[in-house]
Amino acid sequence: AMIHKGDGPVMTTNIWRTTEIQEFNSLCNSPELIGLARKLFNGKSFRFLQDTWFFRPVGCEVSIPWHHDNIIEGDHYSVWISLTHHSVGDSLSFVAGSHGDGANYMPQSYFGEGLEAGSEVEEYYRRYNQASSSQLSAVFTPIPSDQELLATRKTLSWPTKPGDCIIFNSRCLHSLPSHDTAHERVGFVTRWIVD
Repeated sequence: AMIHKGDGPVMTTNIWRTTEIQEFNSLCNSPELIGLARKLFNGKSFRFLQDTWFFRPVGCEVSIPWHHDNIIEGDHYSVWISLTHHSVGDSLSFVAGSHGDGANYMPQSYFGEGLEAGSEVEEYYRRYNQASSSQLSAVFTPIPSDQELLATRKTLSWPTKPGDCIIFNSRCLHSLPSHDTAHERVGFVTRWIVD
């Protein structure tokens, strides 16, 4: 997928490249990564769910807004691996403790705000959840605005270098901001779920 912001360079992202890129497949099946996942699940049976990579070229201003990963019942962890240097302003950011909120967060746009009736996003979301827009508010909670999150919640971010990992509960609200556009940024994430 290519994510645009105006006419500038685009962010490229894709999933399931382990099926085509041997190096990704080897990494996801490596004793080191399997051993790390085994520690996360603490004796529970688990499985590899998905890989996703992100490439943001020089000059790209695309940011990924606050979200949590797919809502799946049970334990669900993500392992982010930096493939380039990420300054604190361009590394993953987290809303501390948000995985324990008990809310199924979704962007406010999914609730119809700012969307034309019948838009692709709204139609996709209805099909995915088998629900109408009027039913969404009974199941999901809109993500608070950036201003509200920054004013009321603690956020965390760390600079990373190639090979550094950030391991997190996939239900924790996180974002990938873009402040330093003078350098390309590349990251690879693996997602793991209880069996």
